[in-house]
Amino acid sequence: MCLFCGFKDDDRGRITYDEELAYVIEQYNDKRVGAMLIVPKRHVVDLYELTEAEWMSLYRCLHEAKKVQDMNYKPDGYNLACNMYKCAGQDSEHAHLHLYPRYEDELYAGKGVGYLINDEKNIRIK
Repeated sequence: MCLFCGFKDDDRGRITYDEELAYVIEQYNDKRVGAMLIVPKRHVVDLYELTEAEWMSLYRCLHEAKKVQDMNYKPDGYNLACNMYKCAGQDSEHAHLHLYPRYEDELYAGKGVGYLINDEKNIRIK
């Protein structure tokens, strides 16, 4: 069964914004307080399968998620991430976006997704 198809509030998170084609989940995560998931309602593995209307819904949801983060967590910055396919870290076969609040006092403040991808041990020339 898909984690996101028919998601209901539970011990993993709660829906903070919902519309016809997408919704936002505030994750209950002791490692990243205030982390949000922006999820299309239609089950697709790859975000490139979404329609223009679904993308616009994700856009609105992303702005609503940021409002919740700003109001409740007051971050200094944000990371917006999408992992598509297993080699990129996708752990659910339902496409979604991550919005992470970031803070100046974090160990990796100033480091984004490119920090890992561009690490010397990960460089791919060919």
